[in-house]
Amino acid sequence: MSFEIAIVGGGLSGLIVANSLRAKEDSRSWVLLEGHETRLGGRIRNSEEGDIDLGPAWIWPDHQPKIRSLVGELGVETFVQPDDWSSTRLAGGAFALIQVF
Repeated sequence: MSFEIAIVGGGLSGLIVANSLRAKEDSRSWVLLEGHETRLGGRIRNSEEGDIDLGPAWIWPDHQPKIRSLVGELGVETFVQPDDWSSTRLAGGAFALIQVF
């Protein structure tokens, strides 16, 4: 089987590219290649011992408008970080972004 587009890696960037192709109903054939056998998300994950976010969970909306927009489009909830009003935390951590995909 051959594909016109190969997305290498099922981390956040690879998932965003795949989602973009799917959302645009792109007619080109594509495949997402991921080395991990059981999960997507790359280095973004929660601890296997519980709900401890091991990945990036904060965004700075004033400085990262594209990320702010993506989080909104995906419907991921956020809340203002109590000790730093300039940053926003992703509810459920960055893993919440992976779960959307």
